[in-house]
Amino acid sequence: MIIKDVVDKLAALVHRINVEAVQAEADGVRHYGIKDDFLMFEEEGLGGLILTNEDAKEYRCCVDGMHEIAAGKAERISRSAVASLIQRAILKALDVTHTAAERDFSTRLATALADLKQELRAKPVLWEVHLSAELMSDKLPYTFGRCEFYLGDSTSVARLLERVGRSKENSQVVREAVNETIGGKSVISTTVHAVDAVAAQILGQELIRQTVDILSFFANLGGQPRCQILLPEDPRAAMANTFLFAEETRERHASSAWVGPIAPFSFSGPQLHAAGLDRTSEMLKKQAPSEFELRILSALQWAGKASVEPRREEAFLLFAVSLESLLLERDDKSEIAETLALRLAHLISAPGTRLMVYRDVKRLYRIRSKIVHSGSFDVGEDQLSEIRYYTRFALLTMLLSPQVSGLDTDAELTEWFRSRLLNLQKDDVSAMPSRRCT
Repeated sequence: MIIKDVVDKLAALVHRINVEAVQAEADGVRHYGIKDDFLMFEEEGLGGLILTNEDAKEYRCCVDGMHEIAAGKAERISRSAVASLIQRAILKALDVTHTAAERDFSTRLATALADLKQELRAKPVLWEVHLSAELMSDKLPYTFGRCEFYLGDSTSVARLLERVGRSKENSQVVREAVNETIGGKSVISTTVHAVDAVAAQILGQELIRQTVDILSFFANLGGQPRCQILLPEDPRAAMANTFLFAEETRERHASSAWVGPIAPFSFSGPQLHAAGLDRTSEMLKKQAPSEFELRILSALQWAGKASVEPRREEAFLLFAVSLESLLLERDDKSEIAETLALRLAHLISAPGTRLMVYRDVKRLYRIRSKIVHSGSFDVGEDQLSEIRYYTRFALLTMLLSPQVSGLDTDAELTEWFRSRLLNLQKDDVSAMPSRRCT
């Protein structure tokens, strides 16, 4: 789809709205005929409009089409910004306030659509995104991937205010916003290219969330208490208290358990700097990682989410998703469990232990299916530790094994597995150690 097609659809929609509005005004009646759907928007100085049913659906199609074209794969302009531009064009063309200097509707519509196309071609600019977080400040500042972790002390606040003041007057409102966001807090910052502030915020928060989730994977590799970097939307640690009794036997029981991260995250944690951390940071720094690197980063993020998820069944599913992201082809329609079991067995184990790994994964995937299809399942710590172990082993093998880490594309990874499964190569990536709960 090209932008001309979407603009033509929008023009037809505005024409139809105009005809309906003129007719309604001539009849002296406003009948919206709301049956299934409606939306409304307004802008100061241009008035407002209500769209119903088919008009509302057609409007959304125009917004989706224009956003897809204008944003591209990088999503550098937000859908809400595109919607605002389209709304302004519609209101300018319709002149619902009867204040436009141009009295001819067709001329107004042509001018509004020309302005819209020009605005949608706006060049993205570089935005800085700063987001407060909770973590230990002993090793700050610290850079990982494309994110900088720093302490918002008086020096940092002053430097940021100075830089903001270069392009805009350093007003009291700006000073208050900066102080409220970073003053005295641990902060994560990154940069993104975007056309508007909403898109910049979405892209920046996605990048920060990906980085934080991946750090959760490395920070929780060892036997230390669970820790994570807490972003504003994350749940905080809490004590879950339970009381239960059986009246028939007069038994009473009270229990309590911590839910959420137990220890604060620190970049000085001994388990954090495991092998593979530096390579992961280099992958995150790239503007365009390879297919193979994107596969690893996605799997690391899912595994990081699983590492800090307090509900066992949810954590189990997240580790399963991580394995799927790492080992399966995106368009593979074959039996997932079979393919995953075979590939994991050939990735992490020697010939003598492959059958064990294969059977373990098939059994674990039956648990996954029960969780998905029943909505809940009593996952034991032993079962969770098993899939956690296999996921960690697979990810670290992908990161560190010279036979795999040099791959670049999904096609190369598929061919690597095919060679192993068809016994075209005799050497193995690693020797599978005895399983242990970690």
